[in-house]
Amino acid sequence: NGCGVMAENIDQYVQAMLLYQNGPEVYEETSKSCIKKFENKYSLKANIDKYVKIYKETYELIKEEGLNDRS
Repeated sequence: NGCGVMAENIDQYVQAMLLYQNGPEVYEETSKSCIKKFENKYSLKANIDKYVKIYKETYELIKEEGLNDRS
């Protein structure tokens, strides 16, 4: 997915860190890819419609169940 290396052991971890240390362009590209993935998947902009839907559904449920009565 371009967001780094999943090391299964210490040797793989060391190799990945050496790759980033000796190849700044690899580190830079990986960093850019991670930022893009975050923005597309986890940012507020990417998820605002989901949040609005949750609030609307919750509001409707509260109205239907009469849970907003404070008596």
